[in-house]
Amino acid sequence: MVAIVLVWFSYIPGARSSPPDPPLSSPVDYNRGNNDMDPRAWLASAYGVFLSNVAVWALSRYGFEKDWAMISRSTVLDNFHNGFGFDTDSFLANGVGHPYHGSIYFQAGRAAGLSFAPSALITFAGSLQWELFMENTRPSINDLVNTTLAGIALGEMTVRLANLVVDDDSEGWSRVFRELTSTAMAPTYGLGRGVQGRWFYQGPSPERPPFGFALESGPYVSGGRDWPTELSGLIALRAAYDDVANVRGDVPFEHFSIAADVAAAPWLESSRLDAEGELWGARVSLASSRDTLVAATMGYDLVRSRAIKFSGAEVGAGIYLTERARRSRRLDVHARLLYLPIGSISPETPFQDGMRDYSFGTGAIAKLLVEYRSKPARLFVDLDQAWLHVLDGPPGNEFASISRAGAEVSLGAGFHLSGVVDETTRRHPFASVFGSSNALIGAQALIGWSGEWRGTTSGNR
Repeated sequence: MVAIVLVWFSYIPGARSSPPDPPLSSPVDYNRGNNDMDPRAWLASAYGVFLSNVAVWALSRYGFEKDWAMISRSTVLDNFHNGFGFDTDSFLANGVGHPYHGSIYFQAGRAAGLSFAPSALITFAGSLQWELFMENTRPSINDLVNTTLAGIALGEMTVRLANLVVDDDSEGWSRVFRELTSTAMAPTYGLGRGVQGRWFYQGPSPERPPFGFALESGPYVSGGRDWPTELSGLIALRAAYDDVANVRGDVPFEHFSIAADVAAAPWLESSRLDAEGELWGARVSLASSRDTLVAATMGYDLVRSRAIKFSGAEVGAGIYLTERARRSRRLDVHARLLYLPIGSISPETPFQDGMRDYSFGTGAIAKLLVEYRSKPARLFVDLDQAWLHVLDGPPGNEFASISRAGAEVSLGAGFHLSGVVDETTRRHPFASVFGSSNALIGAQALIGWSGEWRGTTSGNR
C-alpha cells in the first residue's frame, strides 16, 4: 500500500504540492484546500483512489482468496446490467469496513490539496468504482450511500485530527512521532505528506483550535428481563474539536464530536460510535448569556449490543444552545433531527440472508443532549430515537432507542470518576419504566483521564 501511494504522488505530473512559503511568525491553516482549480490535484486524487481500490482488491484476491474478488470483464458487464441492490455482508463489514474505506478516499482528495466539497465528490467516485468494477457481486446501494456519506464525515474528522498533531516547525524525534501518529490517524493523508516532502520540510506551525478529550475504562454490567446479567470491561473515548459555542458555522466540520465505547471482552460484542459535525450554519444571539448555532449537520452512528444492532450515515439540521450562568457554570442543549438515507437495524423478527442478520431501511433519527457543567462536576442526559422503514428484510417499521444519563466528578490532575446508566431498546426512551420487556439496561463505573488544549485560533479555517 505504501509503495502504491508513493507511485500515486511521484509519477503524476504536478501531483506534488508546492512547499509552503518560508516560515512565518504566526501559525497557518493546514486544513485549507488551495488546489480546487488545479486539474493536476483532481487527477492526483482520482489516481490515488484508483490505486487504493486496486490495492484492497489485490490483497483480497491474492492474499485472502476471497470469492467476491474473482473479477473479470464479464463480471463488470454483469454489474452494469444487473444494477444496484442490497448486499448480504456482515454487520461489521458494512458498519465498520465500508465507512473506513470511504474515509481513505476522502483523505486522498485532502492530501492533494482539495477542499471539503471536491474531496466529497472524490469519495463518491471511489465508492462507485468499487461497486461497479472491483467485486463480482451485484453492486450494493447501501455500500454506495454509506461508504460515501460516512467516508466524508469520518475522513474530514481524521484529517483535522491529524493536523492537530503534525507540526512543520518541529524537529528530531518529536517530528518523527508527530508524522507517524498523524499517518496512523489518516493514512492516505499522512502518506501524501510524506511523498510531497512535508515530513521533512521546515515551515510554520499549524493553527490549532481548542480540543478536549477523555479516555475512560472500568466495569460494565448489563441485563434485563429478556437478557441475562453480564459483566465486562469497557473502554470509552470522548473528543470535541473546538467549542461549539465559539465556531461561526461557515466552514464544514470546524466543530465536531466523537463518542465511542468498546467492550474489552468479548471484543466488539458491545460497542457504540457517535461521530457528528456541523457542515454550515448561522449563529443567533438570544440574550447576553445565551448563544445559539443553527446548522446543517452530518455524522455516523453505530450501536452493537445484545438488544439491537444499528448503524447509518445521516444528514440533517440541529440547534446548539449554550448558556453560561457564571464562568464555572455552563448549560448546553443540542437538539438534532437527521435523515438516514439507508440505515441498518436488526429486526424484531430474526432472519438470516447470507452473513446478514439485519434489515436495511430509510428513516430518521432524533437526538437530544443536555449537559450541565459546574466545576468540578458534569451531568448529562443523551437521548437518541431512530426509526427505519424497512426496504430489505422483514417488512414493516423498526425502531431503536438509545438513552444514557450520567455524572462525572473531577479528581484533579486531569483524572475523574464517572457513572453512567444506559438503556437500549426498540421502544421510546426509558421504555423499561413503562414495562418494555426487551430493554437492555447497563451501568458503568469508569475512571478516566482528560486533557484540553486551548488552541492557537478560535477555529481552523
